[in-house]
Amino acid sequence: MINLLFCGNKGVFDGILSFLISITNKTKEPINAYVFTMDASHLDKRFIPIEDEDIAFINNVVKSKNKNNTVTKIDVTDLYNKEFGGSPNETAYCTPYTLLRLLADKIENIPDKLLYLDIDMMAAKDISELFNIDISDYEYAAVKEKYGSKLIRPDYINAGMLLLNMKKIRETGLLEKAREKIRTKKMLFADQDAIFWSTTKKLIINRKYNEQFKFNCKNTVICHFCKRLLIFPYPRTENYKQWNVDKVHKVLKCHAFDNDLEEYLKLKKEYDLVDKKEGKKQMNEKAKEIPIFFTVDNNYIPFLAVTLQSLIDNSSSNNFYKIIVLYSSSISEDNKKKIYKYKLENVNIEFVDLKQALKKIHDKLYTRDYYSKSTYYRLLIPELYPQYDKAIYLDSDIVVLSDIAQLYDIDIENNLIGATTDEAVQNVKAFQEYVEKVVGVNNYKNYFNAGVLLMNLQELREYKFQEKFLYLLETVKFTVAQDQDYLNRICKGRVKIIDGSWDKMPIGGKKVREEDLNLIHYNLISKPWLFDGIAYEEIFWKYAAKTEFLNYIKNVKANYTEEQKIKDMQTGDKLIELAQKEADCVGDDRIPREIFVAEKSKDRLEVLKKIEELEKEGKFDIDVEEDPPTIELMPNQVDYLNKKIMSKTKTIVANKIGERFLNDLIKDDKLIIKEIKGIENLQKVETGAMLTCNHFNPFDCFAIEKVFRLSRTRKKQKII
Repeated sequence: MINLLFCGNKGVFDGILSFLISITNKTKEPINAYVFTMDASHLDKRFIPIEDEDIAFINNVVKSKNKNNTVTKIDVTDLYNKEFGGSPNETAYCTPYTLLRLLADKIENIPDKLLYLDIDMMAAKDISELFNIDISDYEYAAVKEKYGSKLIRPDYINAGMLLLNMKKIRETGLLEKAREKIRTKKMLFADQDAIFWSTTKKLIINRKYNEQFKFNCKNTVICHFCKRLLIFPYPRTENYKQWNVDKVHKVLKCHAFDNDLEEYLKLKKEYDLVDKKEGKKQMNEKAKEIPIFFTVDNNYIPFLAVTLQSLIDNSSSNNFYKIIVLYSSSISEDNKKKIYKYKLENVNIEFVDLKQALKKIHDKLYTRDYYSKSTYYRLLIPELYPQYDKAIYLDSDIVVLSDIAQLYDIDIENNLIGATTDEAVQNVKAFQEYVEKVVGVNNYKNYFNAGVLLMNLQELREYKFQEKFLYLLETVKFTVAQDQDYLNRICKGRVKIIDGSWDKMPIGGKKVREEDLNLIHYNLISKPWLFDGIAYEEIFWKYAAKTEFLNYIKNVKANYTEEQKIKDMQTGDKLIELAQKEADCVGDDRIPREIFVAEKSKDRLEVLKKIEELEKEGKFDIDVEEDPPTIELMPNQVDYLNKKIMSKTKTIVANKIGERFLNDLIKDDKLIIKEIKGIENLQKVETGAMLTCNHFNPFDCFAIEKVFRLSRTRKKQKII
């Protein structure tokens, strides 16, 4: 992850948009950009913060390049007024927004390595080359200032690009010393001078990382469209920015960024057509509405904020997201106001009190341990919202990593529910027996987790789902997964199992790469705000850091005692014991799986028997399956040695496809190679052949293929 910092008011939209287009077009590594802004309209009416809609648009643009890219606005108005209000440098040579970078060490959860960039720059190459420079022994890395290094001091820097070591800066107090200078002494280039004269140790790097004069150098990484001093034919300054495209072409004779700037102009035009008020309204009227339901109580509002932050960060301006928060116990007005702050032009948020709707059944809703009755509310959505035919339900212990519209767009046909299999059940035998014997699901692999639901509300109403749920509520009490068990019992046979990346839990198996995930569900006791070492915890904290609940959530973790942790873990053990006890109290008329498979595969068993008999006789060239006759291939009809170019090309493509398929099988635990013995013998082989036949299962070949690859004798092999 490359962490960037920009600073500015509403006027920096063009610079940030064009610069980030150039960066994301050339840099494959994910970008995490912060934008410090503030309201300083008391100094100049133009000094107003960049708008949320502007940030949302830029965020959508960079996400179209890489779904893990993010742009986050941080309003530092209060902090600026506290640190610099009334200082002699508020009206210095540059705007007061240049001082905002000096506040970076005051912002919680700012990464230890941060690349500050002026907005009048363009990336000519992959900026990871710059970001990966080792500055562990320095406060920052910078390029010499073209004029200042000649007129002020040979090592005088240009602060338009600063690769900051925030950990070292906090140790030396660099920014605190710089702020003190700003408060007490009038300076010409206030922010730049303050940083330079407060420095303990810096690294001067090649000018290609902040090229301030030449615009067409082949080795340039970042080109800086800063003000230039020209002597001939007469003394003057030039100050053309990259978004002044005509001037960039005609005056600066720069065409190095034509593709990036063409994209910028196109996107800017599209954005300008959709004006902030009436235009945005018209866009939202045309946008697809996606209803998303949450059920919470007051205690879970901070975690709902984290979920909403991630959902909105990964949303698209092409959709309209209707967030409906269902509750019955009191939620404070202050907490509601904090959640309402997530409203955007294309995001609406509504709190709905269900006290009256639940009056008749509230006391019948069974709960235990850390569950609340709010978990049942999702079961009432079909009847409460007849205006919707389809909706999403999400728990609030979730982080969304892709546009939730992609989940909404999955076609679940006439099924009642779309959901993923429950990973906890897949990993615990007691749960497997419980869901099959007690809940009544035919195969535990079809038991789904109810924390992420794609609900076919129209089919659920026609199926009279709520009527059936209320009947079961009177007659059956599920004690293990409660509302989830009711859902699985009622909906079984009409569930569309969707890809597990839409409900990944931090349990079992190997960790999946973030880019391969769509949603993380911190289910049961796998909460990063309670325990250390939870898989994907860094992703939770990344989004939590963007909410105003960060300190509250940190305090929750800091005050969570060892006794509470032990009790939580014991609760997990007791839940397994409860599931086993419930399963043991029910008779078992299930058909054993091996018998079930055998009954379904009698013809295949006959083939296996023939294979065994022929092997005893030493016959390996007889086709044991009664396949229809095929055309016999002659040696001259097959290019076994790949002498033809077309044969070579087809082989390369086929091998690539096969390799990807094999890797996916292993990643999804569909092919598990427990142990390999004697691989060192294969590594010693210089020549020879391995002949195999009578392969009844393609996984035999897959295993051989993987062994060859692990032995690193790949160039010696040829499998036919």
